[in-house]
Amino acid sequence: MTAKRSIRLLASYYRKCARFAVFVILLASFAIPSVLASGPGSLNLSPDINVNANSSFGCGFPLFPSSGSYQASGGVSGSGTYSGNVYFEGSITIYGHDQSTDKPEVQTLALPQSDFGPSPISFPGQSQAAVVNNPQVSSDFCKPFIDSYTYWVAASSQSGCFTGAWLLANSTVTVSVTSGSTQMFQLVTEMPLLNGTTLDTTA
Repeated sequence: MTAKRSIRLLASYYRKCARFAVFVILLASFAIPSVLASGPGSLNLSPDINVNANSSFGCGFPLFPSSGSYQASGGVSGSGTYSGNVYFEGSITIYGHDQSTDKPEVQTLALPQSDFGPSPISFPGQSQAAVVNNPQVSSDFCKPFIDSYTYWVAASSQSGCFTGAWLLANSTVTVSVTSGSTQMFQLVTEMPLLNGTTLDTTA
């Protein structure tokens, strides 16, 4: 094989490769935007989480526990066009007070992934609801009372990653439990009957 023939073969091979590369690039230019536009789908959260205050057993007596607790329950449901694994995470800020002294307190109850079950959910095929596994946080008082609480829940397509492209949705809910003073007493008094002979009446 002469040198000229070798150069002609290489030039022909190069032209064929160049045409094929241009063809592939043109196809990718049409396909990639549609893939990026489709995205992972949408997910809408509907969290329904409740918080209860628990008094400690033997509250106020010596040698008994002196702190109650706040406990969460409920769950999170979702809707939308997303399909795949969903991991949940969240936090609850509780505003309460002591029933005996009215002293206020603020407690934070973290909701890591382990507090949700099942984790992850395979949305939408496996389940549309994740249950909060009754996590709790201690109170500063043995008889706590809840005034209000705020909680947020985030959903992610990747474990441990709740920012950026993996974040599917988040939701914040504020719940007002009571307002005003909780110290209310009822006084019932029995009055004797008095005969008013002057007015011919009985009071």
